[in-house]
Amino acid sequence: MMGKCPKCGVDQADLVYLRRKVKGVKVQRAEFKRQLAQRDEQIAGQREALLSMVVHFAYWSEPAGGYMTGGLSALEEAFDVLGWDDPHPEPEARCDEPGCMAQATCGISTRDSYRRVCGDHFRAIDAAAAKAEQKR
Repeated sequence: MMGKCPKCGVDQADLVYLRRKVKGVKVQRAEFKRQLAQRDEQIAGQREALLSMVVHFAYWSEPAGGYMTGGLSALEEAFDVLGWDDPHPEPEARCDEPGCMAQATCGISTRDSYRRVCGDHFRAIDAAAAKAEQKR
């Protein structure tokens, strides 16, 4: 017979039972945290895949300088999941030329840097470089 704890007066058998229960809860909590971390990682991967698909299939809106759904319900749902408005401004995907809202679709090296520009500005920069080369 175990008796009662002298400090708290609780039956020793009950204390042993409670200690085992607490240990089990700690194990369950650790497993739950591991599962949550795994789920968060999966959600992040799925979000990244959805973002990639939206960037690939969404329409470009020059007035907004970003992506729009074009009324396609699948894209509308994807925009909702991503928390985007329609249209969704995307400054990082715009032409580097100041004031241009076209989508950057080309890349070109200049004397100073590498630039991401739209097709129109790519041709203009390339033509200017060709003229400068002819003058030499």
